[in-house]
Amino acid sequence: MSDACICCHSTCDMDNMEVLCKGGCECLCCVAEDCCVAGEPSKGIGCAKKEDLICGLACPCCMRGLKVPTVLVSGGASCLCCYDACSFPFSEDYVPGPVCAVCCLQCAPEMGCCKPPPPSKALGKGGPVASEEMQR
Repeated sequence: MSDACICCHSTCDMDNMEVLCKGGCECLCCVAEDCCVAGEPSKGIGCAKKEDLICGLACPCCMRGLKVPTVLVSGGASCLCCYDACSFPFSEDYVPGPVCAVCCLQCAPEMGCCKPPPPSKALGKGGPVASEEMQR
């Protein structure tokens, strides 16, 4: 983990690089999804139709929408070897607990130098949490 402050962190992963960028974020009632990674599905064009959205607009590489607030902030993003995650209140999907690090020197959740970030689904997937698929 390179930098972290309470509910957000940034890190580098040279073993799992995304070509271009992808991410998603939710802040109060605003929702955003971005993806320029080859092989990922398009966000569509026009009005975004998702269950939890009040309204939304989409382009092939991005989507913006409004929804009933469920969190203050949560999100994850990746670009090349850099990954970011934030979550308040804390969430297993993004940041499970308090974190603190400066210039790769970490003091929470454990002390050390160049320690990996706490496990989170967002970083494990290289961006926002993927949609769940029904097993057949």
